[in-house]
Amino acid sequence: MRPLILFSVAALSGLVSCGESADSGEWEAWVAPDAAVLGERPAGKILRGRIRIRNPHRQSFKILQVQGSCVCQDIRLLQGTESRRVSGKLGSPMVVAGGESVALEFRVRAGLGPFDLSFAIHTDDPDFPMFTAQARYVGVPAFVLSGGDVDTSGVLTLPALTVGESREFRIQVRRRDQQPFRLLSITEGLPQGVELHLMAAADHRQWSLEGRVGPATEAMSSMGGRITIHTDGEDPLSLSVVAPVRKWIERSPDRLLSYGVVMKEQGKVRSWRLRLAHSGSLAPQAVRTEGRTGVSHVLDCKWELMEQGRVLVIRARVLPGESRGKFGGRLVVEFSNQEARSARQDIRYAGFMM
Repeated sequence: MRPLILFSVAALSGLVSCGESADSGEWEAWVAPDAAVLGERPAGKILRGRIRIRNPHRQSFKILQVQGSCVCQDIRLLQGTESRRVSGKLGSPMVVAGGESVALEFRVRAGLGPFDLSFAIHTDDPDFPMFTAQARYVGVPAFVLSGGDVDTSGVLTLPALTVGESREFRIQVRRRDQQPFRLLSITEGLPQGVELHLMAAADHRQWSLEGRVGPATEAMSSMGGRITIHTDGEDPLSLSVVAPVRKWIERSPDRLLSYGVVMKEQGKVRSWRLRLAHSGSLAPQAVRTEGRTGVSHVLDCKWELMEQGRVLVIRARVLPGESRGKFGGRLVVEFSNQEARSARQDIRYAGFMM
């Protein structure tokens, strides 16, 4: 076997370098022991990188194939004035003479978040037929948002709203490159229940987004959504405002009061718990059943107020029956006070009489 003539990035750092021309960003990074760290790059923009591979020995070697893990728009091998676009096996091998180098150039549209790019380079060396060169970057949005609990991806999560409640918010926006900009128009309108006002600083390097979400309704589990605003540049401003909705009455269980199998000689008790999600007290007026189906059965309901009237516990017992089979219906409670918001709450119940 002939001696090792090819050095992977992980073997000898410094033999592989990564750089970009000055007219497209002016960045230069030497490869760490296992990857070139390119730092933060603008998401949505074309990232151009170049990984240089140098042969420090006297013997030459051949590059037979190049495979990239990224969805790259272009991968090329550059040697002198020659430029070959590669995607898999080369039509003819590229020879790298001793002391010479070859560059692997790639172009990829930067995504949002951390990404690892990996390139497998296959050679004619029987001892080291393949090595991997890697580059790592973090795609960041063009705009920096701050204020409240807005995260790096542009999502502002507001505290939970109770039914009927609204909440105001304020976000500061600037470009990552500190350049002035203008916010022009909201592309697809605002999500339901969201108001938004745009205010610029005197130099237009920072904008304030002030708005309100609400009022929340009983039918919603959350309010808000994605907002996209046109700017005077190539990059639109995109953010999300989300506010969970907490119902006036929290129910446990929420959808089904399940009795499972009920022995017809014994019956069975199940409890339904209703809790007021804010200060105040509940005033239940009546508890009854509706829409009974299946075998004949009777639900005997008793209720109890707890925690200064904020919690209502209904214990519904299926009385012993005479027939076997499925049974079901709806358990209904009616209230006489506004704190309940809805004059009634109901839940489906079901079981099987054995």
